[in-house]
Amino acid sequence: VFIDNNFSSAEQLATTSMLSIGDLLDGARDVSLIAQLNSWSSREFTNADGEQRTVWGGDLLDPSGRCRVSAWCELPIDVANLPMFVRFDGVRVRSWQGTPDITVDEPEQVSQLEEAPWEMIDAEQHWVEYTLHDLTSSGSKRGIETSGTIVAVRGDCGIIQRCPECRRVLRDGACAEHGDMPGERDLRLRFVLDDGISCASLLLNRESSEALLGKSMEEVVEVFDRDGAETFVNEMREQWFGRHVVMRGRAIVDEQGAMLMADQLELDNTPVQQRSEKVREQWGVIA
Repeated sequence: VFIDNNFSSAEQLATTSMLSIGDLLDGARDVSLIAQLNSWSSREFTNADGEQRTVWGGDLLDPSGRCRVSAWCELPIDVANLPMFVRFDGVRVRSWQGTPDITVDEPEQVSQLEEAPWEMIDAEQHWVEYTLHDLTSSGSKRGIETSGTIVAVRGDCGIIQRCPECRRVLRDGACAEHGDMPGERDLRLRFVLDDGISCASLLLNRESSEALLGKSMEEVVEVFDRDGAETFVNEMREQWFGRHVVMRGRAIVDEQGAMLMADQLELDNTPVQQRSEKVREQWGVIA
């Protein structure tokens, strides 16, 4: 049999067609992927037909990012051996909480690797750096790090009321889905982040807001009750408006724009000259 060496072998084609987590797009099918599986658990639920079902899930990492994996079948995964490296073949991608994740339908789609494709990744320290412009121009992603300047502090920062049924924010004591409801207090911060080219909404949930403020939600409630919401927001604007920050978390990008969900937010202490050099390098500008 004649073999033309100008063409890739079947093995090479299989390797080159392998996707990374950063390449995943919602709706993709027959996807092959190698990743580090960091966690694994199951939960039971009742579907619309009244049937008891079980779904398994875990967290995946690779050098390009992180995502979730869901399986509709039991897989031979020993939690005691986690983290481990696994290969997925013929799986599909669907959006979960706004970001593309892996869905497994058959046990044959998953195999454990005996040899490590890279050094084990520390999940606590694994954030893939993107410019804000790159994030807003691409698809939704988890495990990202980006930076920019806070150009707006939203007026609804602080204590909000949520619907106890669907967790939507109440407007004038009413939920858009369930009508008038007794609200449940929650803490949320909202900013607009800009890098000079693109901008995105930046949201912090209760946990990340408490970390940024250095206060518990109960302490913020006391401030609200004592000084009022307007005073709290004005103080936030004085403290954060115009500040250059680094955020770590996930990006949700759709037809309405880009939204950053921050797990961590901190001031960027990189010297201005170093930041400007980084921008020039990014855009190929010679000083």
